[in-house]
Amino acid sequence: MLLSLFSFGFVSGEEKLRTFTDTGGRMMKAKILSHKGDGKVKFELANGKVYNLPITKFCQDDQEYLTKWTKANPPQLEYALKFEVKQTKVAGRRKNLGYKKVTNARYAYEVKVTNGGRDTLSDMKLEYKMFMNNEADGSYSGTRKTNTKSGTFEIAGHLPYNHERKFTTEAMNIDIVDYGYRSSRYKDELGGILIRVKNKDGKLVASYAHGRDIKGRSWND
Repeated sequence: MLLSLFSFGFVSGEEKLRTFTDTGGRMMKAKILSHKGDGKVKFELANGKVYNLPITKFCQDDQEYLTKWTKANPPQLEYALKFEVKQTKVAGRRKNLGYKKVTNARYAYEVKVTNGGRDTLSDMKLEYKMFMNNEADGSYSGTRKTNTKSGTFEIAGHLPYNHERKFTTEAMNIDIVDYGYRSSRYKDELGGILIRVKNKDGKLVASYAHGRDIKGRSWND
C-alpha cells in the first residue's frame, strides 16, 4: 500500500500540496488534512484520495515536520459521549417525634459516561453542578430556596469506543419534615444536574442536563 501511495510523484500548481518522502526514498505529493493524536496523519493526495499514514513511515526530516504540525494543530476527534444519570441514596434515617415525623437522608447522582464515537478519547475532565430544592433543614421547616453543589472528575487514560466510566457525585442532605397534614409537610428534593466535559486543552467537548427542574438552570446560578 505504501509503495503505491508514493508513486504519484510531483504535481505542480497546488500551493497546499507538499512533497513527502518515506524511509525508502519514495516521494508523494499531498496535503495534510488532520490527525487524531494516535501517531498517524490524514493526507489528501493529488488525485483526491485520502489516507491515514503513520508518521514513522516518513524520512527523518518529514517526521520532524509532521510531529511539529501535530503539536501545533489539535487532534480532530469525534466526541460522541453518552450520559446516563440516576439518583442514589447514600444514607438515611427516620424519626417519629410524635407531633411530626422527620426523615434525614443523603442523596447523590450516579453518572455513567460512554464513548459512543469510533475515536479513542483520553484525558478529559468532567465537571458537574447539582441543584437541590430546599424546604426543610434538619428537623425543622425552612425557607424555600435552591442549594447547589459542584465537583469534578478526571477521566484519565484512554476511553475507547463503547467503553464507559462511572462516577458518584458528592451527596446532598435531603430532609423531610411532616406535621401530619398537607400544608405542613416540608420536603427537600434533588432538582437536577448539569454536566460538561472538557478535553485536555480545556475545550468544551460535551454537555448534558438531567432532572425535572433543570430547565433554565445555568452554571452561573
